[in-house]
Amino acid sequence: MIVVSDTLNDDIHYRLKSFSYEDQKKLSIGDTLTYVAAASYMIFLVTNGVVVTSSYAIDEASVKREKEVGALFKQAFPGRNIVFVDAMPLNW
Repeated sequence: MIVVSDTLNDDIHYRLKSFSYEDQKKLSIGDTLTYVAAASYMIFLVTNGVVVTSSYAIDEASVKREKEVGALFKQAFPGRNIVFVDAMPLNW
């Protein structure tokens, strides 16, 4: 979550000050924005015996989805271990 501030001068807050929605509404000081990770299982590495892919499991729904993704990878790459690596820190 990001809170728009007029006292912070980093790059993110600089860009937020000039951001406007499609309806031209500007952000105001104190507005709170919620951001969502850019998550994709389309990038993966297949090696001898292992498939490495991204993990985005942060809540019950995403853990369930990740189990489904793991099953699809096992079906596509039989005989290989499926390894999920936490990719959430790379999104921020």
